[in-house]
Amino acid sequence: ELLAAHPVDRFGCTLCHGGQGWATEQQAAHGEAEFWEEPLLDSQRAKSYGLTQAELLELRCNTCHRDQEQVEGMPLLNAAKALFKAKKCTACHGLNGGGGTTGPDITFEGDMPGDHLVFPPELRGPRTALAWHAEHIRSPASMVPDSSMKVYNFDKAQALSLALLVRSWRRLALPPAWLPARR
Repeated sequence: ELLAAHPVDRFGCTLCHGGQGWATEQQAAHGEAEFWEEPLLDSQRAKSYGLTQAELLELRCNTCHRDQEQVEGMPLLNAAKALFKAKKCTACHGLNGGGGTTGPDITFEGDMPGDHLVFPPELRGPRTALAWHAEHIRSPASMVPDSSMKVYNFDKAQALSLALLVRSWRRLALPPAWLPARR
């Protein structure tokens, strides 16, 4: 059903699944490649975050569906979008040309490579931008000691869904025909 709406011959594989799209062999496309910042979003990577592969893939779904409040098949990001709105995150953060200036503009936060982030030594689990954002959302000062971000007491699942949302906000030049209409 999902492939009927997203045919591979039109969209390819890497738009949704990540991986090295320029590779000419399956192992190179699916494997880890030095200096390649778009890893394959497989079940093993999802498990390292405590997610299913489908949940992790929502990160990429939102690349095209970013302007839609609710999208069937994206329960984590639908919940994150509702939470983001309910907590009024744009009172402090800039987003899509609006919002506040107290916090950083997060319009294209998903483009930011993880190597610019500082990971405290006591942080357990994957040392990735997604993991960093999830922990920052739960405990801002633990990741950025002078952070002025309010502590919202998000549970791990809420923080991870919000981190998926923030990391999904990327700058990609997509053909307009690929983008769904706003709802």
